[in-house]
Amino acid sequence: MSTGVMRRLRAPVLAAVWAAAVGSVAVGGGGTMAAALLATATAVTAAALATRQRGRGRGGTESRWSAPGEPRAAVPVTAVPPTGAPVVGAPTIGASDRRSRRAVARSIGRFEARELAINPWFGAGVGICVLGLIAFASIADPEPTDLADAAAMTPFLAHPLVGLTIVAAHRNATRSQRDNTTELVEACPADNGVRTAGFLRAGWVPVVALGAFFAAYLVIVAATGPRAGGSGGAVAMAAAHIVSGLLLGAGGVALGIALARWARHSLVPIVAVVAVGFVSLRLGDGAPGEYRPRMLLSTFGPLSDEVVLTTTQAWVHVAWLAAISAATATAAMVARERA
Repeated sequence: MSTGVMRRLRAPVLAAVWAAAVGSVAVGGGGTMAAALLATATAVTAAALATRQRGRGRGGTESRWSAPGEPRAAVPVTAVPPTGAPVVGAPTIGASDRRSRRAVARSIGRFEARELAINPWFGAGVGICVLGLIAFASIADPEPTDLADAAAMTPFLAHPLVGLTIVAAHRNATRSQRDNTTELVEACPADNGVRTAGFLRAGWVPVVALGAFFAAYLVIVAATGPRAGGSGGAVAMAAAHIVSGLLLGAGGVALGIALARWARHSLVPIVAVVAVGFVSLRLGDGAPGEYRPRMLLSTFGPLSDEVVLTTTQAWVHVAWLAAISAATATAAMVARERA
């Protein structure tokens, strides 16, 4: 991450971490969790200072866009064309030059991953996850949750961050329209398909964030909940639930990009999040103890009390989420000509 990005993130991250630590001490009056939060705040502060020292004197330039071993095309100096006309002599990427196209997509993906990570909407989603962890650790539950139930909850808990990721990805993909730089972007040596592929490559950012959130959540549950032995089937089912939650993160980026390619209005992703949430709640709902196959079509999974999926059903849910994520990414690529 470049020095400029770290400079922008340092103050809000440190403020949030120290606020959580001081708040835990004030509310809980000390204890193991308060000590852990204070230690975390100290470690984050030290890491920020180390990053600041290491970043001095370093530039934030991106690697070259041409494929390895290929000379970069020289751009002849030409007269400025009229608005909307193609730039004469500008380097282009041929359809047959897949290696060069992948190199450009990787470079765009690195940049877009940084932009997604510092997007305020994505940051709000991460903040909700942090607040959830503090609540799980601070509030005593009269009926502690075991690890199996906690793993089954991970797809449900992923939705706040995923919903805000959709909005953040949509805003990043429509950045040129808001900044009035559409003509500049179109003059870059990358067509709409390569740029869309670069946007989609940022899908790992929410996956990593959700992975860290799930890991911290399960550690808290293991430390505060009852001890339970894990059979092979229980482990496989827990893994399926966690994978489902991680897939939602990648699918959220794909949905945000697809919406940006088909409808660029800023309210579109918010409407989509509400619509998907409403439909998923309806699909996952049911009478207590009653399982219905349509529950597997919900992004939440079954929401009825006393409904426990089998291992096969849990992995069918994973396959469904993977399929709709791939279909959404395909829709973004198909709509690239509308960019």
